[in-house]
Amino acid sequence: MNQSRDIRLSSFKGFAAHRCEIVSVGYGYETDPRRYAYDNRHREKFSLLQWTVSGEGRFRADREYVLTAGRAFLVNSPSPTAYWLPAGSKWEFYYVLFVGDMARWHVTELLAQRGAIYDGPVPELLRRTYHEAAAGRSLDRFTLSARLYQLLMDLYRGAAPEVGPVERAVRFIHQRYTDPLLAVEHIAAFAGLSPYHFSRLFRAQTGHSPWAYLVGVRLERARDLLLSTARPAKEISQLTGFRDYSYFCRVFRQHTGQTPGRLRGRK
Repeated sequence: MNQSRDIRLSSFKGFAAHRCEIVSVGYGYETDPRRYAYDNRHREKFSLLQWTVSGEGRFRADREYVLTAGRAFLVNSPSPTAYWLPAGSKWEFYYVLFVGDMARWHVTELLAQRGAIYDGPVPELLRRTYHEAAAGRSLDRFTLSARLYQLLMDLYRGAAPEVGPVERAVRFIHQRYTDPLLAVEHIAAFAGLSPYHFSRLFRAQTGHSPWAYLVGVRLERARDLLLSTARPAKEISQLTGFRDYSYFCRVFRQHTGQTPGRLRGRK
């Protein structure tokens, strides 16, 4: 079910045209890709910060980015950018739309210094502003301007800039290695690249294929559990993402020169 709410807080004209002011703040939960797709090349003049809560969206600027939970994009419009909901996905997010010459200047500086993509939790100030507006609390223009400045200054100061696709993939592997269904295609999609291009880039930067790196992470964790716990080796193989115990034993011996049982016997 598509669910969204945009709360208009001021006009595009007048006060906001020369300063730095929030026009609207909103929440969205989108499931229909036909309904949610925006090309910013010919849209009116505004700036947008949109922060993903759950699900997955797409943003295109210099390249295509995958926007998962905790990722945001910042953009000036009009510009050669776009954002959309991919087929088969859902996307939950908060956003703030703002205008003004000073606001646009800060966004241009942030894009030059830190890029369009940010990683981190949804700012509490953004959540609070939306929920206060949704509850009908009156927020004057001076309060909205101050909050917008704080959001922008926090982007300068605190939000992590976009890291490279390989570094993002490595972090993703360490977070998700226990999932027995995790495949190179999933890791490549998270990195925002095609599986072929991703695999070439990953090998060039790490010296390993993505699959070999994933297996290595799983085996290293399995070795730690074998040496530090009394859990059965078969259970450890499952805990570290191996669906087949025989395969686990075979690759463990190939990489360590000994079986899981022999390693544990040497403790």
